[in-house]
Amino acid sequence: MDRIKTVAMYLPQFHRTKENDAWWGEGFTEWTAVQAAKPLYPGHVQPRKPLDGNYYDLTEKRALEWQAGLAAKYGVDCLCFYHYWFGNEKLLLERPAENLLAWKDVAMPFCFCWATGTWARTWSNCGNWSWTPRFDKKREDDLEAVRKRQGILVEQVFGGREDWERHIDYLLPFFKDDRYLKLDGKPVFVFYGAESVYCLEEMLELWNGRLREAGIPGLYVAGVNLSMSASAALDADIRLRNGGRGAALAPYARRGPEDLWMVDYDRLWQGYLAEKRIPGRRTYDCITVAYDDTPRRGGQGTVYEGVSPEKFGQYYQAMLRRSLAEGNRLIFINAWNEWGEGMYLEPDEQNGYAYLAALRAAQKAVTSEMPVTAEEKGPFLVQEAYMQQLSRTAYKNKREVRLLLRWMQQREQGKHPDAYLLQKGYRRIAIYGMAMKGERLRNELEGTEVKVIYGVDRAKNAVTGDLPMYDLQDDLPPVDAIVVSVITEFLPIYRNLRKKTDVPILSLEELIFEG
Repeated sequence: MDRIKTVAMYLPQFHRTKENDAWWGEGFTEWTAVQAAKPLYPGHVQPRKPLDGNYYDLTEKRALEWQAGLAAKYGVDCLCFYHYWFGNEKLLLERPAENLLAWKDVAMPFCFCWATGTWARTWSNCGNWSWTPRFDKKREDDLEAVRKRQGILVEQVFGGREDWERHIDYLLPFFKDDRYLKLDGKPVFVFYGAESVYCLEEMLELWNGRLREAGIPGLYVAGVNLSMSASAALDADIRLRNGGRGAALAPYARRGPEDLWMVDYDRLWQGYLAEKRIPGRRTYDCITVAYDDTPRRGGQGTVYEGVSPEKFGQYYQAMLRRSLAEGNRLIFINAWNEWGEGMYLEPDEQNGYAYLAALRAAQKAVTSEMPVTAEEKGPFLVQEAYMQQLSRTAYKNKREVRLLLRWMQQREQGKHPDAYLLQKGYRRIAIYGMAMKGERLRNELEGTEVKVIYGVDRAKNAVTGDLPMYDLQDDLPPVDAIVVSVITEFLPIYRNLRKKTDVPILSLEELIFEG
């Protein structure tokens, strides 16, 4: 019989990196923003101060030992480290997790949440996210390299199979660790921004194959705040609550001093508790401890009003009951140590250990009320097969539309797919799927150094024009690579092509999104 596990999100930003030194100032860590915070209205508790002045450095073993002991004492079963892999083996904030992997005697159960997304300056026009706008440099004073790239600090790329192989090579030692969180033997891996990962299903198939080779039954994969059109390859949805800004908070928020959003904590959580589940998708609840991101965003921030350890305990208890009734084995807390956004369980000077104590008391009040077994299914899985089929259809449609929009954007910016192919050394290619997207790709490559030698299509006899055509019953002539334009069926097509040829097989998405 399994008991529900409490998983707290964990920010590894509390140590120096050369990148943060360059972007935000010498010696910058999360503590820099926390200590520089100012009260913005009467009664505003800022700056927040850790109990006993414990401004720890996460590269020190004693810091992780202290956190591990605190988590175990107060009922936090696992810490979910944010993982920042940007492609091409570029990592940020990786040292705490790598140190934990080496320090086998630190009893800290953990898992990863891959926070996919480009890091950018707040003035960037690329529509992404910045750590801390209050510490943003002015455009005219910024680094020349950053200025030339329109504010992009580190760009998220997903690459192709070679990069997916490198990534799983990096992750496997963590997954094999006895402390890594597993469900039914499968390591739990969370995608923050799963629906932006255009190659999600192909990547997961490769990863699961590698895990099975290593004697691991595969990954248990969760996404964050998924829509109905999210991939069916995701095992679960985590409703990761945080402050945020905009329409989602409007029913519960008011304008405060300066340009602050002031959010009613009670109304917010009562609304969340009344939300209906998405049918056919396992859903894990997540409760936010509190929220105040003014240390990072100043007067542009968001503050939860009416927060207290007692209320946190009450809402956590209500979510525990719902999670147990639905047969869930996990519940999430946001967060363990997001000090710059006011989301932390760690003790501070204002409340001491009160939030941790409220969490433990809620667990004791609830967890003995009903058993949870791995076989149970909650009521939200009614009509599961039907809803999963609808979700799959919506996912395919969204994927097609996203590709075409990105392709149009690339054209408007003067970018063409031949550049990516030439970068890879592919000058002679074949195209699988000669319908609209395949024909458009051929037309774009006309007159470039990349030559389309032939096409492959199940309906080869219906394809008109002068391009030689083959199907999978034929022997395929040698080329440098084959590009598959039928993106939503890439996996079965890849497997069938691999039986016929050893040349690289690329999805059209890779050309368009990575080019």
